[in-house]
Amino acid sequence: TSRNPNTQTPKKLSYKEQREFDALPERIAALEAKIAEINALDPAKDYARFAEIPTLQAELDDCETRWLELSERA
Repeated sequence: TSRNPNTQTPKKLSYKEQREFDALPERIAALEAKIAEINALDPAKDYARFAEIPTLQAELDDCETRWLELSERA
């Protein structure tokens, strides 16, 4: 059978990608815990900490997206 050169088979994860993939669940859990910790604070007293939430949420979203990308190839 001939293979269609336009059809790409997903590559296995490289060593670096595998290490990243293995570390992502711990990073995701840490970000979720930090966001939950900040949400439990009094916003009137800790407004500066609440200002961190959008940045933390964006990082969490990026980590989850990357984990999904890598999990499809793992």
